Amino acid sequence: MPARPAQRTPTGARHQGPPRVVRVPCAELSAAAGKALEVDPRFPNRTNVQFARLMGGGHDEYTVIEVRIWERGAGETQSSGSSASAVAAAAVRSGLCPHSYRFVIQMPGGALRVYLDRPDLSANSPQEANSPQEVVERMSREDLPVRILGPVEEVCSVQLTDAWLARVKAD
Repeated sequence: MPARPAQRTPTGARHQGPPRVVRVPCAELSAAAGKALEVDPRFPNRTNVQFARLMGGGHDEYTVIEVRIWERGAGETQSSGSSASAVAAAAVRSGLCPHSYRFVIQMPGGALRVYLDRPDLSANSPQEANSPQEVVERMSREDLPVRILGPVEEVCSVQLTDAWLARVKAD
């Protein structure tokens, strides 16, 4: 039996704060695999990793994406606003969801709603404005302003002593 050709998963490196790699779509949401990508030689300062799976929706409704997150130096993370933004941008820019601009990003720690501003395609003809290829091409060149809505709750409280701060500054 001939060997099956290897399947490739679109992976994009995104700049939204710390360096990050977004794998979308990803059949298996294994954040532990992020440990290997975090220290991959292509990322000399290490990287955050998001694994994303499209769950449904699109066009005028919310596109729902399930996400697992691996943050450099911290490991698997329950929730992250910048990760949610990067996943939404990657879903649009990769062509997976070229007409989606409203997302619900489901993470183990809860869901966030992410809104991407649409690029101004008014200079194009109506046919081009409706073309997924044109949208993806334009969004690959332009910044994507992002808004995030979701609950905020305190997960811990820490008091630092002056002595501890002095030791940290000395190091």
